[in-house]
Amino acid sequence: MLNAKQQRLLQDWVAALRSGEYKQGREALMRGDKYCCLGVLACVANVPHRKLSRASSTHEFQFKKDHLPEDCTVPLDWFEEMTGLQSHLTANLIGMNDTEQASFKRIANHIEKWATKEYNHVKR
Repeated sequence: MLNAKQQRLLQDWVAALRSGEYKQGREALMRGDKYCCLGVLACVANVPHRKLSRASSTHEFQFKKDHLPEDCTVPLDWFEEMTGLQSHLTANLIGMNDTEQASFKRIANHIEKWATKEYNHVKR
């Protein structure tokens, strides 16, 4: 069962994906002004981030989890804890974004369909 914080975050994430405020990118949470679907989630969740270097446009998000390896860029367990999405579903979203090049709208629909089916939450 999703808790109230997870429900609200999923709703905000779906709304952000549909908003048109985020340009879609691939293979990085945030690179320049483009985001993958999980990068949008990290922004919606107010995860601090910084550029990796002056020469790079890729940003590093500062996930606050003691057990994460230093080189971990997409901590699937953090996303699961924050949203209730199991790690295999999060990995599926990564594939939709990076490999299938699905639009944010399609990804938002997928998240909403999953949440409605599993928990009867996240309404448009």
